[in-house]
Amino acid sequence: MHRTTTLCALVAIVSLLSACKPADPNAAMEEQNKKTMQAFVDAMNNRNFDKLGDFVDVNYTEHTPDPMMKSKGLAGLLESMRATETMLPDFKVQVNWMIAEGDLVMSHYRWTGTNTGSVEGMPATGKAMDVEGVDIVRFKDGKGVEHWGYFDMGKMMEQMGMTWAPMTADAGK
Repeated sequence: MHRTTTLCALVAIVSLLSACKPADPNAAMEEQNKKTMQAFVDAMNNRNFDKLGDFVDVNYTEHTPDPMMKSKGLAGLLESMRATETMLPDFKVQVNWMIAEGDLVMSHYRWTGTNTGSVEGMPATGKAMDVEGVDIVRFKDGKGVEHWGYFDMGKMMEQMGMTWAPMTADAGK
């Protein structure tokens, strides 16, 4: 009887030890960064551009050429957002999925809108666009400090009935 009790106790301890994995020290930070990324998207969708500074560092670095960004950092991002709102007043970003590793968050999104406003000398076409893309943001102290992104600009321009010239590597710098 004593041997059975000891054996059961050992089995219980081994089971508990195998079920208890060490906590990932980055897990809480990764979850918080994902929440911040989603809050950024929500602020864009709600046109709360003044809130973007809550999620993005004032001196953040944009690694993806954007011809609508004449300034650097948060000021350039705000220029781009306002130009996007002019071009696509009904734009909407839907996050399809998001993953985090360390200080990086990557999201795959769907971006929709109707081109009812002119921008960068291109007249409005009244046509809708629906494209997908990927954003990667590096976070530091709870704010985005670097961004890399991709979406199918050729598909977007085609859907809106516009022509475009591909950007050069130094565009937007």
